[in-house]
Amino acid sequence: MNKLIKFFYPKKTNLEISFLKKTLDSKFFNEGKVTKKFENKIKILTKRKYSVCTTSGTIALSIALMSNNIGEGDEVIVPSFTYVATANAVTLTGAKVVLAEVCMNNLVIDEKKIYSIITNKTKAIISVEVNGRSPKYEILSKICKKKKIILVTDSTEALGSYYNSKPLGSYGDISCFSFSPSKIISTGQGGALVTNSKSIYQKALLLKKQGIEKGTGGGEIHRYLGYNFKYTDIQASIGLAQLSHFKKRLKKFNLRDKIYIKYLHNLIKKNFLIIPEKKSGCINLWFDILVPNLIKLRILKKSFKKKGIEYRTFWNSINKHNYYSSEKKFNITNYISKHGIWLPSNFDLNKKKIKYICEVINGVLNNKKN
Repeated sequence: MNKLIKFFYPKKTNLEISFLKKTLDSKFFNEGKVTKKFENKIKILTKRKYSVCTTSGTIALSIALMSNNIGEGDEVIVPSFTYVATANAVTLTGAKVVLAEVCMNNLVIDEKKIYSIITNKTKAIISVEVNGRSPKYEILSKICKKKKIILVTDSTEALGSYYNSKPLGSYGDISCFSFSPSKIISTGQGGALVTNSKSIYQKALLLKKQGIEKGTGGGEIHRYLGYNFKYTDIQASIGLAQLSHFKKRLKKFNLRDKIYIKYLHNLIKKNFLIIPEKKSGCINLWFDILVPNLIKLRILKKSFKKKGIEYRTFWNSINKHNYYSSEKKFNITNYISKHGIWLPSNFDLNKKKIKYICEVINGVLNNKKN
């Protein structure tokens, strides 16, 4: 194939352009009725009572914590395997990040490892639903209830996924989403938090709007500290159009994964390749693989580059980043980080392209000379 096969990119149709034009013609670009409509759609999708759009998924996580008065002197447990934004959201509040190991089979937080790191300063646990996968919420919820800890779910990669017949985004006290370019619904940037708590919802509104729930900031008295984390109707109009394609995208991702597994079946059978667990109801945003043989993985990456196949390397453990640097070992996370990549997963992938990608993978991993 001559053309570059992109890892991922946002997908648009004429509907996005039509909705956007309508908003631009209204001459109201700030957060208003269109944003409210988009928030309601997200609320319905996640079966929550309240929804608040923000400037990003990172800020949604920060507001989720600040809405529960979490800040300096507090500790928040975060899985060691996640994008650094999860930890940064905690740091932004002034709280301390405490890392927890993850499970090898599904890449999410290991519930069994949590008790040993809970202290009297622990105020919240952030569960990251990596690539649409979730931990055992029946266990995690019991831990949080017993220890009186807030449970926040980082659902930024999980819109459309289910666990035990409930949508991800419906578990815990608050759930947060992202609408960045690498997500199933993209509005350029932006995020949202959803909750069933009226008090959390009201506090979140104050935090994102300079301390006022209503008004323009003219003659009002700002009784509370707040910031400018508002969304815009321009973004929301794109989001509403994107949601009209939502169910088709879910089906397309499931089909994409079935085709990948079909052509990689023999490698999986030989244990040359590991596919992380995917339970019923899970929608993988990106298709991920683990290659046990690091030499072959390096050769595969070179082959991808040579043949114009984009991929995304797994994140490093949070404690490997300079700001969160520590000597503490997270052996499972480190293994996952070294051995894993996300394969091309864009909306325009077809059977022919996936077959070609898998031929390259089979050629490298089956080669006894490597």
